[in-house]
Amino acid sequence: FEKGIKLADGTLCKPALLERADITESCGEHGFGVLVTIHEGKFHQVKRMFLARDNKVLYLKRIKIGEVSLDETLEKGEYREMTKQEVDSIIEEKGANL
Repeated sequence: FEKGIKLADGTLCKPALLERADITESCGEHGFGVLVTIHEGKFHQVKRMFLARDNKVLYLKRIKIGEVSLDETLEKGEYREMTKQEVDSIIEEKGANL
């Protein structure tokens, strides 16, 4: 992952950071998983990256986009409108990375 991964269709994914994590709190199951940090978001990229390394993603949860973290007060399936400041921070970060 740290060197980037070439997918079955030839797509080259940029390098990603993997960190071992306790998943008990994030999905309610006991055990360990990984936190994946990516800097792009192609179609089902994380699942496809693991598949390219003969692994299957059993549970996937986005916890952060740029500097905007998931609102921990939301129940599964709930959502809220992003604030203008949150939207602006993502747009600014995206512009800086172009």
